[in-house]
Amino acid sequence: MSIPRRLPKGVPRAHFRYPEFRGRLRQIIGTDQPFAWAKRVGISKGAFTRIWKQGTIPTAQLLFRIKQATGVSLDWLLTGDGRPGGGEAARGHDDRLIPLPVLTLGRGGPRLDGGFLALRRDFAARHLGTDPGQLAILWVRGDAMSPTLEDGDMAMVNRRQRSIAQEGLYVLRQDGTLRIVRVQRISRGRFQASSDNPRYKPFVFTARNRVSIVGRVVCAGKLV
Repeated sequence: MSIPRRLPKGVPRAHFRYPEFRGRLRQIIGTDQPFAWAKRVGISKGAFTRIWKQGTIPTAQLLFRIKQATGVSLDWLLTGDGRPGGGEAARGHDDRLIPLPVLTLGRGGPRLDGGFLALRRDFAARHLGTDPGQLAILWVRGDAMSPTLEDGDMAMVNRRQRSIAQEGLYVLRQDGTLRIVRVQRISRGRFQASSDNPRYKPFVFTARNRVSIVGRVVCAGKLV
């Protein structure tokens, strides 16, 4: 990914993560003032600052608002593939669907990996009981969670569930790497993380181990 010649004033190059996304967003905004445009779309000043000045990717909820307001193709906006859309796309928009960002597990945290997948709002409300804007799709890599999750499977993660209230599958970030593990409480403040594949040894962690909880896996499946 190339870095544009001119970055927003005061933003180090290393911190500007997705300049190509910002370039496509600039096309959508056109001659409008960026922050005034964001306010009309329903994006808060803080969230838009991270998008516009740091080059971050919006949450699924904000991407959905951009699509509602402009009719833009989210596939184009996220990846550059296809056409920007508008017009026909706006008239054909189905507000029963919400786009979920598709991410990849790996060192350095989650990264955009192939645009988005659409999810019905009523499915999220009825079966998952959460705000769809808090959901993300992760591609499973490796065999650590086999046979429960195989390489290439999809895991839907609720990023709002960042505390361990019950045993289950969680996404943890440790030393810059994301992993899906089965977590159970051992004692107050101590947890065991284990893989379903017995080849991988379990480990115990606390809040002091530089382990953070990204979210809880609430649904999983595979493409066939």
